[in-house]
Amino acid sequence: MLPEIVVRAYTEGWRVKEIPFHYEPRAHGSSNARIIPFGLAYARTFRRLWALRNSVLSADYEDRAFDSWIPLQRFWQRQRRRHVASFLEPGRRTLDVGCGSSRILAALPERGVGVDLLIRKLRHARRFGRPLVQASALALPFRAGSFECVVSSQLLEALPRGTGALAEMGRVLVPGGRLILATPDHGRRLWLMLAALYQRLVPGAGASPNRARYTRRELIGEIAGLGYEVEATRSILGAELILAFRKAGPSSSR
Repeated sequence: MLPEIVVRAYTEGWRVKEIPFHYEPRAHGSSNARIIPFGLAYARTFRRLWALRNSVLSADYEDRAFDSWIPLQRFWQRQRRRHVASFLEPGRRTLDVGCGSSRILAALPERGVGVDLLIRKLRHARRFGRPLVQASALALPFRAGSFECVVSSQLLEALPRGTGALAEMGRVLVPGGRLILATPDHGRRLWLMLAALYQRLVPGAGASPNRARYTRRELIGEIAGLGYEVEATRSILGAELILAFRKAGPSSSR
């Protein structure tokens, strides 16, 4: 019971403080525990909690992935952060939509704000020192034109197409503002191979199957249809897209 409480607390984003105490020696009688049944039960519990702790739903999943014991995952997280950070403009009001517990939050300008639907993610993300808001990407609680830059990483593929998430990001972005998107390129076989490999290394840790499968051409075409121009494109091993767009209209210095 006690290990499960600790794991679930961490998974929900709570901070845990250990206060030591000591058991008194048994005065009489013997333990009711039997070593083999107890050991097997503990092994089953460990396996279940290990899967939960490493699940994408865990509060600190993205943060821990940055220092993952899996070299490819660690490399991927750091490359994504580096590319996204290179597109950020200092001093700009910046919104990270679907921020999770990613360290991209720490790279945002001082006027940056993080938004996520899951409160557990936001509990953990407090350590990055940015204002946080619990909200859906489909109904952002900000006035039109509130931000000069909007970032969204690893969110588009989790939402069905046509949900209006891209339009909502555009609504809160000022004319002339920058939109930064990071999402897998499903037009490349390498991404499918890497996703399958990761599922083998850490079974059950990955996200649910992608709902929106964008290729580079499809994503650029859809964003262009909303009135954006492509400013720059980056990729991670050619399998994940990191794209910067500029919204039509004069840039704002407000």
